[in-house]
Amino acid sequence: MTWEGAARADSPAEYGDDIDSTGAPVVPKPDGEAPPVKGGPVSVGDTPGTGKLPRSTRGRLDRLDVELRELWARGTYGHESFTELRLGYRMLPELTFGLYFGGTFLGGTTTSDDPCVASDTCYSSHVRFGAFGLMHLAPNGVFDPWLSLGLGGATYHRVGLDAEGSAGLDLRMGTVMALGPMVTHAQGFGGQQTWNAYGVHLLITL
Repeated sequence: MTWEGAARADSPAEYGDDIDSTGAPVVPKPDGEAPPVKGGPVSVGDTPGTGKLPRSTRGRLDRLDVELRELWARGTYGHESFTELRLGYRMLPELTFGLYFGGTFLGGTTTSDDPCVASDTCYSSHVRFGAFGLMHLAPNGVFDPWLSLGLGGATYHRVGLDAEGSAGLDLRMGTVMALGPMVTHAQGFGGQQTWNAYGVHLLITL
C-alpha cells in the first residue's frame, strides 16, 4: 500500500465520514457531486429505502373540477328532475371552491287550480345559481366521501336567496372520473322552495 493509500484508510474524516459496504470511506467526486443514491436514480412512486420518493397520498391539486348532478325530488303533487353543472378549482387536495348553475327541465309543471299553488308547495320549473365549497374526506382513496355547502339565488316564482347542503360518496374510476350517489337539502328564503332530493354525482378532474 502506498503512503497516499494508507493516509486515506487511516483518515476517513478527511474524505468524509460515510463508508461503503466494505468499510472503506466514500470519497466525494472532484466536482463536488454527491455519490449516487443506493437503489438507483430517484423517481416518484416507490417506497422508502429504495432511493425513490414516495407517491403523494393527498390527491389531486391545482386542477379544474367539473361536477354534474342529476337530482330527483318528490312532492305531494308531482316530482321534479333537476340538472346542475358546477365548475370548481381544487385549491387543496381536500377543498374545491367554485360556481354552480342548474335548473328543472323535466316534471314540475302545474296548473292554476292545483291545490299546491295556494300553499306554495308545488314543484315548479326554476333555476338555481351561486357559489359553493366542497370538502373531500378521502381525496386519494377509491371511495371518497364528500360534503358540500352552497349559497346563491333561485327563480322560483321570483328571484330570492337559496342555500343548500349536500353529501355523497364517490367511487373513483381512474385518475380523472368519479361517480356516486348523493343527497341534498335546499333551503329557500323569500318565497323560494325548500326541498330534499337524492341523485347521482359525476366528478371529472382535469
